[in-house]
Amino acid sequence: MMISAILAIPLLFFPNSISCFFDLASKEMFRQTFGSINYWVWAHMLLLTLQMSFCGFLVAMRDLKYQFYCYYSLWIASFIPVYVGIGMKGWQGDKLWMITAFENLVFMSFFIIRLRKKKREEKQLLSS
Repeated sequence: MMISAILAIPLLFFPNSISCFFDLASKEMFRQTFGSINYWVWAHMLLLTLQMSFCGFLVAMRDLKYQFYCYYSLWIASFIPVYVGIGMKGWQGDKLWMITAFENLVFMSFFIIRLRKKKREEKQLLSS
């Protein structure tokens, strides 16, 4: 999280500063493309990091079967919005990052719900 925060400072507050690494012909194309996807890429990375943190808790609690079913259904949750939005409706690439950020948020929510359920089950088991 600290590395992401440090790297985010120049990219979020000074997005044109990275364009000095490109040749003059591609600078304008880079500014247009990067300007629209920049925030969604960082949202995706942040939510992916949080999702994997909760995924690690599930691994520690030995709930691998639930994880397997979640990730097994991931291709459906990922493929359908991307195919419909980009393939059929012609959305731009920035929408892809928005879709993946939302998918990470959904799976993180599933993992949080499962963790709470497992903790309640453990408390009931210990109390009985």
